[in-house]
Amino acid sequence: TLNTTPVAHQVEWDGAQMYVNNTAAERLPVATSKAQINAQTANYTIALTDAGYLITASNAGAITVSVPTDATVNFPVGTQILIMQLGAGQVTMSAVTPGTTTIISRSGTKTAGQYALISLIKVAANQWVVGGDATT
Repeated sequence: TLNTTPVAHQVEWDGAQMYVNNTAAERLPVATSKAQINAQTANYTIALTDAGYLITASNAGAITVSVPTDATVNFPVGTQILIMQLGAGQVTMSAVTPGTTTIISRSGTKTAGQYALISLIKVAANQWVVGGDATT
């Protein structure tokens, strides 16, 4: 079971997700018994609990998935979140505060169409990279 406060170098299991506690402040997901899904139907700002999850976005209209600044939610560098466009509405990755948080990509920050899957990875403080089936 999960401790209220992680204990450094301890392995924990919550029934669906295994974690290794890197430090007393950092719990890292390492294995799952199934894909953990956070289903969204409207604009959404990612939360620390989304780390390692698949966010599905299902709406006929466009949806924006926003990334907060490190001052609001301090995701560990290396955090990965997957985003899948299930509905007809294109999903756009956006920073809550664009002057502080940077979202970069080689091919774009929007899903390329229905069923497109993109990956959002934090590579440095307030810096995220989008990869996968993305477009401009």
